[in-house]
Amino acid sequence: MATDEIDRLDLRVHAHLDAAETTGDPHLLDRMISNLVGNAVRHNTPGGDIRLASGVRDGMAFLQISNTGPKVPDDVLPSLFEPFRRLEG
Repeated sequence: MATDEIDRLDLRVHAHLDAAETTGDPHLLDRMISNLVGNAVRHNTPGGDIRLASGVRDGMAFLQISNTGPKVPDDVLPSLFEPFRRLEG
């Protein structure tokens, strides 16, 4: 579970979560969010930060998750959205 790793790595979680109604399969949305939070934990540095934000902007629901781990190079970013792709190293 993410909370165990957050504690083990001494990560600080900053959450600004406002309601944001959306559509979709609740199970898949939960799984997506769990995966994103897991990645923010796994690819962070010990003692780092995780920031979570949600709400509505320009009439659209949003979820933003970031961490203080190594930056993903801009030229690699588009390929990370392809199935079965991971950043090496």
